[in-house]
Amino acid sequence: MNRSWYRSTGLQVLAAVSIVVGMGACGSDSGVDTGEPALGPRVEPGDMRNFALPLDAYVNAPVVAVLQAENVLVQRCMAEFGFTGEYIGTDSPESGPPPNERRYWLVSSSDASTLGYHSRWADAAKAKSDSTIEWSPVEAALLTGRGPSMQEGREIPAGGCVGEARRRLADGVPELPTMEGAPVFVDGSGASVSAIAEHLASGSYQRMVNDSRVMKSFAEWRTCMEGKGFHYASPQNANDDPRWSGDVASEEEIATATADVACKQQTDLVSTMATVETAYQQRELEANAEVLAKVKDAIDIKIKNAQSVLAGG
Repeated sequence: MNRSWYRSTGLQVLAAVSIVVGMGACGSDSGVDTGEPALGPRVEPGDMRNFALPLDAYVNAPVVAVLQAENVLVQRCMAEFGFTGEYIGTDSPESGPPPNERRYWLVSSSDASTLGYHSRWADAAKAKSDSTIEWSPVEAALLTGRGPSMQEGREIPAGGCVGEARRRLADGVPELPTMEGAPVFVDGSGASVSAIAEHLASGSYQRMVNDSRVMKSFAEWRTCMEGKGFHYASPQNANDDPRWSGDVASEEEIATATADVACKQQTDLVSTMATVETAYQQRELEANAEVLAKVKDAIDIKIKNAQSVLAGG
């Protein structure tokens, strides 16, 4: 039996349903001071495609080799049950939008004037989505471990072939501490090494957007937009206006997006958000240094395991 299947939203859902919220020992919401932190030096993000935050090294870890190795291991496992094909999950970072490109929503004047709020990556994402092949019930059970526990007289591994591959790649990774709100895998493959950092980064982002200094910049942005004839409560409201759901940007969308970016520049909003979020993340980094050191060790071990698999191990 020969066919290909593709990592896409389908497999992301697969991962999502294989985790539970850790009832951890690290305290509620990481246990750090929840007041507004003092700001460090002003952050000038520049090109947001290259912008990095303190926790990014733990969130956006170099995992291409790990995905390639997972691909190899899943293929081996599926082949044992009579399925051959490709498990595509090895896209390089350059194949999708940079992680922080629109962290503070639309900031590019050139994108605003040509695409409005639409993404340059939309066509590639649609093409990948359109290429997704539906799994048969047997394939889904083998991949995820959900369904029958046996297939043609053979026991399906816990968590399916994906769970088995992740356990192999997590071999030697010490048990990571759990943190309230951060997920851990329940298929035996251990804590998601980036989940702790993602949880801390998400909390920092939410505190940043509610910070009084950012709220002040939002108010200045709102006044600027009203002066141009546009009325939105926040940049996110402008960005997420349902009128921009068409396949291409309308003239009204482009006009709104152009004004939006101009007002962000006039009010220094992006620099303010970057400076404030950096302060929140730096505080989390310092408060959770011991935990994050273990996360970094786990990432390094998984990469080493992946390299061994790719070398034929």
